Amino acid sequence: MKIFAYEHFLNNITDLTIDLIPMGLECIQSSSKEEFVNILKKDQNIPILLTGTEDTGLLKIVREINQSIYIFYIVKNTMKPEMMKTLTPFNISAIINFSESSSHIAEEIVHNIVANNISKKDQRVHIRVRPKDKEIIQSAVCIKDTGRFIKGRVIDISAGGCAIKFDNPSEVSLLTPRTVYDPLLLKIDETGIKAVATLIAIRNNAAGFHFDNIEHSDMRKLSAYIYRQIMGNYDVLEKTLTQENAV
Repeated sequence: MKIFAYEHFLNNITDLTIDLIPMGLECIQSSSKEEFVNILKKDQNIPILLTGTEDTGLLKIVREINQSIYIFYIVKNTMKPEMMKTLTPFNISAIINFSESSSHIAEEIVHNIVANNISKKDQRVHIRVRPKDKEIIQSAVCIKDTGRFIKGRVIDISAGGCAIKFDNPSEVSLLTPRTVYDPLLLKIDETGIKAVATLIAIRNNAAGFHFDNIEHSDMRKLSAYIYRQIMGNYDVLEKTLTQENAV
């Protein structure tokens, strides 16, 4: 599920974005008002706007573009009561108190998604990304019966699991669906990540795994990688929108 964040109410919006990834939420950022409006027009399937803006003119534009979008409004202690009254016409779906803790705000966002019964069209729980052509995410799966690791490379990955294409197709026969493998090792940007994972399915010499357990520190490393992939994709979108507007 996508969340569009406008105005950097946190010192580092990146922290919130990374905290949301394991929850299956993709936080899109905008660097300018023009870019914000362009993306909102381009992607009508964004269900939630997260903002603390006092620009009521912008909120009016949001409602003109997308009447059904849920607006989660971040309130700081310094906000005047008069400002809260001006928000009434914009049908604010949730008020979230500002916190310096990005994880606290992430929890509040999830709570309000449940409270508002917001669902997503995409049935996938987590955001899935593919390594770029020049990237290689190395992997190794421990086969305890034989005391050996079989190696491969990740062809797609999310906070919930990954698909691995193995270097030696003949070794795939050592894997058994619905079996828990401990550990499954990943090497992302020279950083090691360890997981306990269940093998879901095998196709040719590739296998899909569901992560059953990853330590918090390793999940944050994985989420940071997914964040960089997502932002790379939106850099491409921003360039495309800029080119279209120039025509």
